Amino acid sequence: MKRVPATFIPLIMLDNRAKAPIYRQLYDCLRTAITEGRIRPGQRLPSTRAMAAELQVSRISVFNAYEQLQSEGYLETFAGSGTCVARTIPDDAFGLSSDQRRRGVRQAIAESGPRSLSVHALDLLNAPLEPWLRNLGAFRVSLPALDQFPVDVWSKLVARHSRKQSRVIMAYGDAMGYLPFRETIAQYLSAFRGVR
Repeated sequence: MKRVPATFIPLIMLDNRAKAPIYRQLYDCLRTAITEGRIRPGQRLPSTRAMAAELQVSRISVFNAYEQLQSEGYLETFAGSGTCVARTIPDDAFGLSSDQRRRGVRQAIAESGPRSLSVHALDLLNAPLEPWLRNLGAFRVSLPALDQFPVDVWSKLVARHSRKQSRVIMAYGDAMGYLPFRETIAQYLSAFRGVR
């Protein structure tokens, strides 16, 4: 059994012979200590390197336990300050039902009152809708500026050339595209853009 002195954090006991992996044992010990109040919100934890050295375990095991606790909202990390117990612990840590959690959230919202928006946010809310919000306009991925598209000319060209289509063109063709079209594009790029 390995122990961390009480001067660091509450007693942590790990068993190499247990079925649970070391990181899970460490996670369980730290989570229990946090939920029971033996480690207070805001209290700084040892670095992963110091904890691993103290427990004589792999630093990866300590890192994994810290990461799991952080992802569940029990720990917070700050650049240059290390890892601390979160100031606000998740409600389910204390065995509260979902109804109790919802009431707590509603009460917190009611107590805080209505939130104010910045001037920029108000301007965005009051701005008229832009055409691109309705799938029109420029700068849409894989969509031309439909409000500027020459629909009349396009319709006439499609009608004229689609009357003469062979069955080969109507079926799936070469994966690289229709050869005469590719050649025309290549000629254009060569003449006007200098692309070989």
